[in-house]
Amino acid sequence: DLADLTDPAAVARACAGIDAVVHLAGVPREDSWQRILPNNVVATCNLFEAARAAGARRMVYASSNHVVGYNRAGRAVGVDVMPRPDSRYAVSKVFGEALGRLYADKFGLSVVCLRIGTFRGAPESRRHLATWISPRDMVQLVIRSLEAPGVHFVVCYGVSANRRRRMIDDAGATIGFE
Repeated sequence: DLADLTDPAAVARACAGIDAVVHLAGVPREDSWQRILPNNVVATCNLFEAARAAGARRMVYASSNHVVGYNRAGRAVGVDVMPRPDSRYAVSKVFGEALGRLYADKFGLSVVCLRIGTFRGAPESRRHLATWISPRDMVQLVIRSLEAPGVHFVVCYGVSANRRRRMIDDAGATIGFE
């Protein structure tokens, strides 16, 4: 079913009887705050709450590598670094990760936050190699995120392995993603 994620009642109906949610919706890049706030913040709140109320066991949240985008380009970045968002879009993703942590700790919802990199069929520039994730790897990442046992809360990078990769993802082993 289609639902407007800014409508709490519609989201609650869509989540009735679910076991897990893969949240990939929202404004996918920098935009005005008037678009980002309802679609990336309000909608994410509604979806976390509806999943909790429905008794879902797991939420997989599409975050972004942009939450650490203001780290130096040549620096390797792990999931344990402080957020350094590079845009309002990235701020909305930091918010979603923090909300995921709240729902894991306060309500026991198992949450996997995926800091997804450059999702393309193939890298389109040399710069993309630092953050690129292939379609095959993206599918594997989501499946592993849904199926991994014993996850309370984890943040993982969605980046394919290559020599120019700058994201260090020891957390990916938690869900079995390589």
